[in-house]
Amino acid sequence: MKVILGLLFIFASFKAQAGMIGFGFGSITTHYTTVDKNVHYCRNIKDTGVILNQNHFIRFGFGNDAIAFLKGKDSICSPIFGAVYSRYITGSKNWDLNFLFGGYEFRKRNWDRYAETVPNGRIPPEPVYMRFGGTTIVPVVAIALTFRIWGNLWLNNAIAPIITNHSFEYRIYF
Repeated sequence: MKVILGLLFIFASFKAQAGMIGFGFGSITTHYTTVDKNVHYCRNIKDTGVILNQNHFIRFGFGNDAIAFLKGKDSICSPIFGAVYSRYITGSKNWDLNFLFGGYEFRKRNWDRYAETVPNGRIPPEPVYMRFGGTTIVPVVAIALTFRIWGNLWLNNAIAPIITNHSFEYRIYF
């Protein structure tokens, strides 16, 4: 909580720029690399590579920049948490286009354990990750196309080379 309050204080120092706080929920992730329908994901919709994740985030934005802190579950329903920076590129009052950069920590040992439980004839998924200072991180580099659904409710669509992610966000502007 102290970290979040500290970040709010830092962002509040940019007085000349409009601000926003967003609360995100829900998540649907599509894996483009899932050409083999025998890959076994958690909460996979009929072996399509489309996964219902349980993710939440809070985003703080000022001007063209924002940072989001996320917590939730990955493709095998293992806990994750991380941060993503976004930079506004273009848009209007009903849509915007942003560049995303960040990552989230996950537990590789959970993926190894999950692979042991996959039924015969099925293939355990293999995550894309990197090591950073002893931490296992899934990097996030994507373009986000967001659309206003109604009022301050937005549909976020993050598009990366190997996956897409879709979530809802309620935004408060100040």
